[in-house]
Amino acid sequence: MALEQIGCVDEKTAVNIAANYAGILDESLDFFPNVEKTLTKLIKKKVKLALLTNGAGEVQRAKINRFGLAQYFPTCLVEGELGYGKPDQRVFKMALNKLDVRPNQAWMVGDDLERDIAGAQTAGIFSIWHDYKKTGLPAGSMVTPDKTISNITELLSL
Repeated sequence: MALEQIGCVDEKTAVNIAANYAGILDESLDFFPNVEKTLTKLIKKKVKLALLTNGAGEVQRAKINRFGLAQYFPTCLVEGELGYGKPDQRVFKMALNKLDVRPNQAWMVGDDLERDIAGAQTAGIFSIWHDYKKTGLPAGSMVTPDKTISNITELLSL
């Protein structure tokens, strides 16, 4: 649409710009500080971990492989592969089943209030909002997490 506004309606150019943007965005992704250390410590404590991620299967699997996340998360559930994702209760129930735990034995840690936190709470799972931007709950938020953290290492003291 922006290209159309400046008189450029070449679809090939638009596709190339979108592909380049997606690539640059993907390359800029990295772990939050101390994530690998925290995950390693959780695994040593015998905490069962699952990764639930929304998005296209191919794109999300590429990220999982790029960052070696499967070594931390033996269960990786990807919306694009399942046909549903967070906040759909089926993905939470599948994760619980694969981990062989009940909802009251699980935590969901996420940064999206609607998909991660509200979805987990609806499934009866304790919700931990990762407020990594340290912005606090938005005014008028209908979602209240059970716990809020701003640094992932805080999980080790819960």
